[in-house]
Amino acid sequence: MTPDDPRQDWAAPGSSDSAPDGDNHTPEAPDQSGGHQGWGQPAGGHQGWGQPAGGQPGWGAGPQAPNPQGGGWEGGYGQTYQTPGGAPNFQPMQSHRPGIIPLRGLRLAEILDGAFKALRHNPKVMFGVTLPVAAASALLQAFLMLRLFEMMDYEYLNTDYLNDADPFGALVDDSTLWLALISVALNMLAIPLVTGVLTVSVSRSTMGKKLSIGEIWRMIHGRKGALIGASLLSSLIAMTPFVALFGVVVLISGASDGAFIALFFPLLLVAVAATVYLTTRLLFVPQVVVLERQTVWAAFKRGWLLTRGSFWRVLGMYLLASIIAMVVSSIVATPLSFIAGLVALASTVASAALLGATTVVTLLITIPYSAAVASIIYIDIRMRREGLDIELARAAGEAA
Repeated sequence: MTPDDPRQDWAAPGSSDSAPDGDNHTPEAPDQSGGHQGWGQPAGGHQGWGQPAGGQPGWGAGPQAPNPQGGGWEGGYGQTYQTPGGAPNFQPMQSHRPGIIPLRGLRLAEILDGAFKALRHNPKVMFGVTLPVAAASALLQAFLMLRLFEMMDYEYLNTDYLNDADPFGALVDDSTLWLALISVALNMLAIPLVTGVLTVSVSRSTMGKKLSIGEIWRMIHGRKGALIGASLLSSLIAMTPFVALFGVVVLISGASDGAFIALFFPLLLVAVAATVYLTTRLLFVPQVVVLERQTVWAAFKRGWLLTRGSFWRVLGMYLLASIIAMVVSSIVATPLSFIAGLVALASTVASAALLGATTVVTLLITIPYSAAVASIIYIDIRMRREGLDIELARAAGEAA
């Protein structure tokens, strides 16, 4: 593999081949001189995953020099070395930072800051790829809101309309349903592709490499179908608790009001907790599909294993990042929504257009930032467990 090749082999430890996607990609041959093979697979002079052995310095450990008193190597990965007197000498962990994050285990602030740096490092990709999807979603929403405005015709202000047994029944027709279905389909099909493209951009930004949209598109060759399929399956799995809740509600609907309320709210909390749990455990499936080039089923297994033992950490960081993205987007979106409500009294078209602009702003912030945070958390876990920082540092050095 040459440094100019936009593809990198992010295969999981122990994985020797990638998904059969007709890409004709040949993994890089092992380095016979004691180097590394694959991503995070130390060979030759290293033992374990990114753990220097025999007094050798590791990748990303910063400048290394022999101890002038003969005590071995200083620096490294926070290893304990023997001083001449025999006492342990713990060396602090050094880090190499060729791109948006230091190549070592990350702190929360570094993950959140790294996501913002990913947006600034390659804005043409991060925002340029998201913009068409955001614009299409906003256009569909604008048409849908305009259709609802036309059908309502402000009859909701009349007392007779409010006293109607089915006040919203007249708002639903074939065109409204089709617009809603197309909007849902766009979110379920286009957003996963956008997430995959952004994942590749973030992964290369960690090495200080800025890719064009064309290069990234070639890198996800053969992965688009798997990415969409994995996203659809993840959505179905995440909805399973609420589907089960609906079935239970149907069964207990004949019970008394007190029994129904006593059962419904605890079951609702269980369904919400189960959905959050499943969504978190499957958070890294897109990254595995695109970067490790796994099949859909293998990606689900791999993503599940990556979050094992790190559930609360992953959930907390991703939840905080989502809140930050929503707060930032609401700074612009809330005034637009307020203006849209006032303008609706004079022009429903202008109001729908403003609501569409609100959607564009919201998606342009939430989609890239959330994808960047999820990708950096994925990289952080692999650096901690599999020594991915070693291979990232090596690849960054070759590219330089």
